[in-house]
Amino acid sequence: MRKLILFAITLFLTGGAFAQNLLKAYAIKDVPEGVAIELEFSEGVPEFRHFTLANPPRIVVDLQNVAYGLGEKIFVVGKNGIQRMRGAQYQKDPVPIARIVLDVDSFRTYTVSQAEGKLVILVGGLSEVPYKSEAPEQSTKVEQAKTAEQPKKPSYKVEFGEKYFYSSRGKKDPFQPESLPGGEELLNVSEAKLLGIIKTDEGNVALLQDRRGVGYVLKEGDRVRNGRVVRIESDRVIFATVDFGFTRRIELKLEEEQK
Repeated sequence: MRKLILFAITLFLTGGAFAQNLLKAYAIKDVPEGVAIELEFSEGVPEFRHFTLANPPRIVVDLQNVAYGLGEKIFVVGKNGIQRMRGAQYQKDPVPIARIVLDVDSFRTYTVSQAEGKLVILVGGLSEVPYKSEAPEQSTKVEQAKTAEQPKKPSYKVEFGEKYFYSSRGKKDPFQPESLPGGEELLNVSEAKLLGIIKTDEGNVALLQDRRGVGYVLKEGDRVRNGRVVRIESDRVIFATVDFGFTRRIELKLEEEQK
């Protein structure tokens, strides 16, 4: 059993290499202006373009000559109106383009800029300027985001019970989540038990088991049902899940005999 777990961890932590610039890491930070999403690359900040879409509201950033290397494609945010961040390899030829999409609750101000060797997407407050309904033509020129002015006293009405639908109209969504290898299901945290935590050079790895006795090997950032792994400490794992539009924090601790 131990050999099987170690083999699974080895497969989980090793990944392929890319010849071109690689989108290798991200961070989500609270800042006074709103929420900042930092993107880190193996070869420095690439050329990029950005635009918005109106139905549903989205902020889109295309990264030129970049290979998508974050592994997962959906990241729950649940802050400042950002519901989630989605990513994928939007285009492979003739120029590889990685795409980042922020699903937001409404039209929001934003900027895209370079800071300390990273690309920073800063999402602010509500904007009175609606998003465009169609994407602009592709451009490879490095550009600074044009920010809609944030109103001093925003006035808006909050309505409850409104239903929200999205239709791809028969087109393939490049950000549609795929099944895990082998058709495995995502872990249901509410029915899970933490069996152990292993320290590795790449960070802590958690060993969990669901109510059926199926084992899971997870690291920080991995997907679970309706959420992801936020942090793995020496004696606990912290998850963020979204239920009915609300983000909640779930914490699983090791029992005393397992520490």
